[in-house]
Amino acid sequence: MASERKMGFIDSNKDLFLSLVHKDSDVPFKVSNMVDSFSWNDTNDMLAALCDGKLKCWYYPNSIYCDKTLMDKAMSVKEANDIGKMA
Repeated sequence: MASERKMGFIDSNKDLFLSLVHKDSDVPFKVSNMVDSFSWNDTNDMLAALCDGKLKCWYYPNSIYCDKTLMDKAMSVKEANDIGKMA
């Protein structure tokens, strides 16, 4: 739904932040650091990012608005030395 749209961005320190688009008072939540790039899944609400030589996939990024530890438990981390700048 349009009211649940999220925006992700990487700042100059290579930190990944998430924010709700249609909420004025929401501050962005820091998801990860040392992020080279990220991508949303176009069919599911999943987020993937290349972070410091690792591929991180968050299965339910909405959980960051409830509890950051829940988001970390619904995450998969794989070594990705052969992807991106490390290739």
